[in-house]
Amino acid sequence: MAALSGRIAVFHHAPLDTAFLDRSLHASGQRGWRQPSIDTLAWFRRRQLRRGDDSTAGASTLDAARRHYGLPMRSAHNALDDALSCAELALVMATRSRARLIDVCSVPTGRF
Repeated sequence: MAALSGRIAVFHHAPLDTAFLDRSLHASGQRGWRQPSIDTLAWFRRRQLRRGDDSTAGASTLDAARRHYGLPMRSAHNALDDALSCAELALVMATRSRARLIDVCSVPTGRF
């Protein structure tokens, strides 16, 4: 966790990943997930809804979001490729968005 200090984690469907990380941290005797994070899935869905585009409502997978922005496909469900895919998506969304970091970043509350 020290490697994440001062950084923001990026996920596509953060609740799934952070729940797993939270359980793993607690199982190892550490405090739960407390890092700020960006959820590209939630961000993508909000952008689509603001534009009145619900065509991607059922297809908000990482691949679908990447396709929407014209990004090349990578191997699905490979940890490194998923991490790179998510990071690239976040960068593209950030360059095409007027959102501020505070608008797309969440800081967990709860247990210490």
